[in-house]
Amino acid sequence: MPSEWASPRIPSPRVGDEIVVAGEFLHTDAPNRVVCWFDPGGFDAYRTTPALPVDTAPGATPKQVAELGGAKGEVARYGSRRLKPSPADGAVGSPPRGGAGALVTDAFDLTECVTQLVVHHDGCGRSRECFRVLHDERGLSCHFLVDVDGRVFQTLDVAERAWHATDANDVSIGVELASLGAFREPQDLETT
Repeated sequence: MPSEWASPRIPSPRVGDEIVVAGEFLHTDAPNRVVCWFDPGGFDAYRTTPALPVDTAPGATPKQVAELGGAKGEVARYGSRRLKPSPADGAVGSPPRGGAGALVTDAFDLTECVTQLVVHHDGCGRSRECFRVLHDERGLSCHFLVDVDGRVFQTLDVAERAWHATDANDVSIGVELASLGAFREPQDLETT
């Protein structure tokens, strides 16, 4: 699934605190480094590998399922956000993109549809392992991972629909929070 958000323009100068929102860099003034999916060491949820069993992969298209059935194929781990009707008039969205069902295309559209921040305890202990399990094994995604050392990893543009919270995916930003509670051995305390 190609995305227009996959390659934002790099700000000049880039200081390392930026997140990507609707294809634009936004400074956070965070004291910790933000590592984006296109940075060295970043986690790329736009990647469609490794192949997953198509009949059970959340991102498989009906065409892929019909053609491949239970065979493995490359599938997306995210979707597109769409605007929902407002209670007042049944239509939202900045013109000329239209109302309900239109793709989210800018930060204003995001303010119309994102209402939740969903924070998950990752259960894996480190962001690298959490991303591997979510992306490579389960075919899921999140927007951010916060590692035990405080580094923030952004895996998708916030304008994308990450698959992390079933019914809340359309209206939420997904964050995986690494926790030392998942460690059993002292050598496991290494970060990413």
